[in-house]
Amino acid sequence: MIGSFRDNKRVRRLFIKTFGCKVNYSESVEFIGLAQSAGFNASELTGSRLPDDDTTAGAPVVIVNSCCVTAEAERKALQFVRRIRREYPRALILLTGCGARHEGIRRQYAEAGARPFAFFSQALDWLNGQADIHGGPEAATDQSSHGPAHGRARTFIKVQDGCTCRCSYCIIPDVRPYYSRRPDAIINEVRKRLDAGYRELVLTGVNIGHFGRAPWHADPRGETPSERWDVCRLIDAVLAELPVDARLRLSSIEPEDATAELLELYTRPGLCAHLHMPLQSGSEPVLQAMRRQYTAEQYARIVADFRRCCPDGALTTDILVGYPTESAGDFQATLDLCTELGFERVHGFPYSPRPGTPAALLNPLPRPEVIDRNRRLIEHTRALAAGRWQRFVGRQALVLVEECSATGWTGHGEAYQIVCGGPPGLDEQIGRLIPVRLEACDGAGFTGRLI
Repeated sequence: MIGSFRDNKRVRRLFIKTFGCKVNYSESVEFIGLAQSAGFNASELTGSRLPDDDTTAGAPVVIVNSCCVTAEAERKALQFVRRIRREYPRALILLTGCGARHEGIRRQYAEAGARPFAFFSQALDWLNGQADIHGGPEAATDQSSHGPAHGRARTFIKVQDGCTCRCSYCIIPDVRPYYSRRPDAIINEVRKRLDAGYRELVLTGVNIGHFGRAPWHADPRGETPSERWDVCRLIDAVLAELPVDARLRLSSIEPEDATAELLELYTRPGLCAHLHMPLQSGSEPVLQAMRRQYTAEQYARIVADFRRCCPDGALTTDILVGYPTESAGDFQATLDLCTELGFERVHGFPYSPRPGTPAALLNPLPRPEVIDRNRRLIEHTRALAAGRWQRFVGRQALVLVEECSATGWTGHGEAYQIVCGGPPGLDEQIGRLIPVRLEACDGAGFTGRLI
């Protein structure tokens, strides 16, 4: 099905398309660097089609970094594979990521025309063994893809992988290895990213609260850290590396790991005033059925503590709507808790069964009801957030410039405020922190003026 790529036409480019979470994005960035070092002209593919200049001269390599947490993420990735196979029939499509480590899901991708590899290293080893697959030394035109001008304005640094919580709806423990990265390796990566020009670093992982709790990643020297490390000590160590014109953001922390020690770190300069802490449900019975490790009451206490430590901070969350045991009353409890806690942003998503999980054995709720509840949650929390964001109007924020166009620029503030403004022509500022006066808020974002 895939065909032979041992011909006289060299593969000019290698693209990687990422689906799923920030951990996947951080792994994709790492792989791009490894592929470039191996002689490939590798880059991230942000759209759904290859650049026009790569459609005629040689067959491209397209690597799909897949996600299997939700059926929607899986559907989108499969759709992408089929489109590339249809529009670029000579393309070499490789699959990696979580979907490649699940037997049933991996089979679907193979049938669509992708060659699966459980890990990036295996995919790269296989590519290196193919004849005429490289574009030659001249193809590796830029080895500095970790710099802001060659990718995303912020950079993600993975500190751990995997999870052992085994929530009833989640398949991650079965498709991701469980380990902590060595502290010295993380700090070295922090220094490299800062040297490359990045000014916002994001610590990410499947469950970063398990850093230091999960086993240390295998080291060729057989060494392990001699002292005890946890996520709080790691944050402190990274903050000590930051220059005054850089900042650190946490991607997400589970409620059971949002300790008093961790929340106290939000009083430190350099740590972004933004806490993303998944709620999933505001109903005690549903949380218990989901096998979550906290109660709604405990979650509310953590939020109160965060607001005290970081009064100018923003609180964002994930909520899973329509779990099979969720009643109308359970859903109302979620809406009520959202009203009480006043999230600045809520990512609501409808439950879909994931084969291989305990929840998939339960009778699902009618799909139209699940979709309707998710719509109601989004509308409810969007209105609440619009009121919460108003308190920032008239104040100053340090905005990370992420995109520039003919009309102006866009970026995010410390509290993850979405900000846009003028004038245009700030392309050289992409990836930099600039002071901005937040002048107005329409509920979804701010307009700002350069100070």
